Amino acid sequence: MKTDLLKERIFTVFFMVAVTFVAITLVGIIDIVTAESVERNRGLFLRQAVADAFGITQHDSVQDLLDWYDEYVTEVRDENGAPDHFWVSNEAGEENLVLVYRGSGLWGGITAFVGFEADGKTIRGVNFQDHVETPGLGARIDERWFRGQFVGKSGRFKELRPEPSDKDNITGDNNAFHQVTGATITSTSVRDIMNQSLEKAKTLFSER
Repeated sequence: MKTDLLKERIFTVFFMVAVTFVAITLVGIIDIVTAESVERNRGLFLRQAVADAFGITQHDSVQDLLDWYDEYVTEVRDENGAPDHFWVSNEAGEENLVLVYRGSGLWGGITAFVGFEADGKTIRGVNFQDHVETPGLGARIDERWFRGQFVGKSGRFKELRPEPSDKDNITGDNNAFHQVTGATITSTSVRDIMNQSLEKAKTLFSER
């Protein structure tokens, strides 16, 4: 009886080891097979974020996006090789700036791509990436109405106003923006990110 019980336990252990080995092997194979596609998609997301922050919301095709990026965008990376900011030329030959700023949200980091006009202070566009804010609350910073209200402003942002009922006709002065209802911490984090981005933009333009 004890021998049978021991054999059963040994079989269970070996079975679990075998299942774990097969699962790890499959995951490894999938990772290798999809690595190129994952890297390509990551590059496309970055290019689209730069385009959004510059004020181009869409291209006719992926190839158009790639061609635009290659022709007009110059990447500047930090000491770790991560994208730090981008100089973007327009058709008039002016250099605009899209910078990457990483701040803290409610549950983790928020990465913002913030575009600036050639004057070094007026915001052209905003795109939020790589955040884990609460779905239906803080994650709504991705909504077009929220991002769009920063365009044309130059801060410094001091006042958070209630979320508007009419999102097609948002008004507000240069130092205020409308927050997401129920997401005060996230909205405050965005305020800090935007203000710090404004300061960073001034520094980059002055050093250019």
